[in-house]
Amino acid sequence: MHLLTFSSIRFELIIGDDASTDNTEQIVDQYSDKFPHIIYHKHKENIGFARNMDVILRMARAEYIYILSDDDLVFENALILMKRILDSRPTASCISGRYQSMEKTVIGLNKDYSGTQVRIFSQNDYVDLTEQFLTVSDGHPFIRREIFQRYCTYNDRSFCLAALFFKLLTHGDVLFLEQAIIQHTRSAGSLSTNLTESWFIDYFVADIELAIADIKDQLPANKLDEMRNNALKNLYFQAARRANLAKDYNLLWHFLKRAKAVDGVSINFLVQCEKAYLVKATIDRIAIIIHQLAAKTLYYQDTPFVSYFLHAIKTLIPELKCEDIDSLKRDDNTQEQVHLLETYNFEIINALNLNNIISLSDLINSLQLSPHAFNLILDGDNLNIEFIDPEIMEISMQHSQKFKVLHARYE
Repeated sequence: MHLLTFSSIRFELIIGDDASTDNTEQIVDQYSDKFPHIIYHKHKENIGFARNMDVILRMARAEYIYILSDDDLVFENALILMKRILDSRPTASCISGRYQSMEKTVIGLNKDYSGTQVRIFSQNDYVDLTEQFLTVSDGHPFIRREIFQRYCTYNDRSFCLAALFFKLLTHGDVLFLEQAIIQHTRSAGSLSTNLTESWFIDYFVADIELAIADIKDQLPANKLDEMRNNALKNLYFQAARRANLAKDYNLLWHFLKRAKAVDGVSINFLVQCEKAYLVKATIDRIAIIIHQLAAKTLYYQDTPFVSYFLHAIKTLIPELKCEDIDSLKRDDNTQEQVHLLETYNFEIINALNLNNIISLSDLINSLQLSPHAFNLILDGDNLNIEFIDPEIMEISMQHSQKFKVLHARYE
């Protein structure tokens, strides 16, 4: 435990066990004699991270409180600095700072804070904080205990931090260090790995709305809409990154379209995404339709274009039986069949009385992100998108900075 390496700061350690089923209690017992002030509180039932956090913060008795997640390591000299700054600024309610994302955290590591700038958000200056809230509310604040316990709370069904910072600003200045105060361990279990989930987006939006609810009349008109929209631009793009790294191209398309709706991405960027991933998104979508219909047999129109997608579908769903549609007789189809056509061919459909039809051309058109026309060119084993406008084709082959970020490891 990295807190055992601290030698220049005294603190009380409060551990909230949210009815865990692991050996948390035994581990706490092992360390209980190593900390002079330690409190262990275990709930009888799981009450969720927000209420668990609220409970342990209300149990605190020290002058300042700080939340430390189990995937974060705080720098000891950051705590010393933040205490010193708050001691010297009695009008401030809290201080926070940036975090350093790492593959592997290092116990005992410290930072040099000489010359570090402190940004000041003056009490009740809500407009200034709304402009910077994504940066400021990304980490936990170092708070005057009395202010939290008198005026603040951790709310269910939100991530709480945005609302917490705005409430703290009501009762004092909010300070922000332009330097990392913690090491954050990147891991598969991090909360941010859930940002493609509906509940995560709901919590994210709820945090903004709860932050603004009590001060809306003190902000310019439409400030909430602007704040929420700016946050969603970032959230949807980061969710698209998650989906791309997971090779879930249907989900990637979902978030690219949502990012487009809130003007979070440019048309040129979407052109580059179409060039790289439209075919893969189409394959994923076909596979989803087949699974949802619980189809056992795929009857396909035997064309080079359809054959390309058929090969990909066979790879994804090896148990799927595939037959040439020419072998199908009229009224010989059932709900357990899907019919894959290059285009919506009325002659074939009427002759065979088909249902459960997937028209590739219509599906691809429905997935298109940009307004620019293109052709699909089959080149050996590859199916390539070629935009008709030469300038757009040139743009599609470039890798903009945003396109590179889409492929970067999520931190």
